[in-house]
Amino acid sequence: MVKLVNKLGENGIYTMLDFHQDIISEKFCGDGVPVWLIDEIKGYKTFPFPLGKKIPMNASGEPDWDRCNKDKWGLYYFSYDVGQVFNELYNPRTHLHKKFVKFWQKIAETFRGNPYVIAY
Repeated sequence: MVKLVNKLGENGIYTMLDFHQDIISEKFCGDGVPVWLIDEIKGYKTFPFPLGKKIPMNASGEPDWDRCNKDKWGLYYFSYDVGQVFNELYNPRTHLHKKFVKFWQKIAETFRGNPYVIAY
């Protein structure tokens, strides 16, 4: 990632490092927190409850994207599991939050002083 950021910077493109997510993870028809971490915290229990629609899983055990995209994906934010994972992410006493803090500490350590990074 450092090589990419530096190459972009050498060509006049500055980088803002962003932990962007939509619906927190692929486990919930989105992206963000890696699937393995959702599995580690056992964050997938009833998705997409209470929306009332079962979503078939693909061969990797994730919701089938074709089926996910048939609904308004923003509604998945209201599912119980997504809310619980956000709670895990922002509650300082949780495993996921501790991993998130370590992630940002590593980003800050890695990119401290890099003239091509405008924010993180």
